[in-house]
Amino acid sequence: MVESRNDYRDLWQCVLQGVTLILFPAAGALFTDAAFHGLSDAQFGMIFCRRR
Repeated sequence: MVESRNDYRDLWQCVLQGVTLILFPAAGALFTDAAFHGLSDAQFGMIFCRRR
């Protein structure tokens, strides 16, 4: 059971990370299709790299 604000925050972080991990690879064809975004494979891969 979720009891505190930190627990809610942690729960939503997990949910959002899970959704992101499912949707971005599934949408890969749209991101790399020239008719939509036209990203190269390398550019699409950079979406998942951490930036500082």
